[in-house]
Amino acid sequence: MTFTWQYGLEPAYFKKNKQAKQSKYVVVCEGVGQVGNKMPKSFQQLVVPVLLIVASFSIQAEMYQWRDDQGRIHYSDKPPVDAEQKADKVDIRVKNNDFNYMDEDRMESVRREEVNKQVQEDIQLEEQIKNAKTEERKQLKCKRLKNNLKSLEGPVVLVDKDGNQIPMTEKERAEKAEEWRKLYQKHCS
Repeated sequence: MTFTWQYGLEPAYFKKNKQAKQSKYVVVCEGVGQVGNKMPKSFQQLVVPVLLIVASFSIQAEMYQWRDDQGRIHYSDKPPVDAEQKADKVDIRVKNNDFNYMDEDRMESVRREEVNKQVQEDIQLEEQIKNAKTEERKQLKCKRLKNNLKSLEGPVVLVDKDGNQIPMTEKERAEKAEEWRKLYQKHCS
C-alpha cells in the first residue's frame, strides 16, 4: 500500500513490523526528504492557544448530585431521567489556594508572621536542648560527687605523679568529705 505525504514529501508505504508481538504497522519513508511538520510558525502560534482554550471548555463540565429512593447519593454529568428526583448542581471548580489575589503588603505580612513563628519555634527548641544538656551535666556532676563521697568513707591513699602512695590524714579526709557533702546538698538536693 502506498501513499504520498502532504507538503511534497516522497511516497511512503506501510510495512508490518515483524519485531512487534502484535500486528502494528510502522510508516517507512523512502527517498530523499525530511519528515516533519511543514506548518508555518505563525499558524502554529495561532492554533496551539486556540486548542488549549477549546480544551478548557470541555473541562468546565457540569456535575449533578441527587438521592435515589433508597437514600443513596449519585453523581453524574447529566441530571436524572426521572422527573420525580430533583438534582442539585455541584460546583466542581478548582479553588484557588494561592495568594495571587492578595495585595503585596498582605502577602509580605503573612510571610513575616510565618518567619517569626518559625524563629520562635527554633528558639524554644534550642532552649529545650540546652536545658536537657545542663540537666544531664548536673546529673553527671551529682553522680561524681556521690562517688567521691563514697570513696572517702574508708582509709584514703593518694597517688602522686611519680606513683608514690601518700596516705590522707583523718583531718584532711573529713575536710574533703565535708566540702563535697556541702556541694552535693547545694546542687543535687
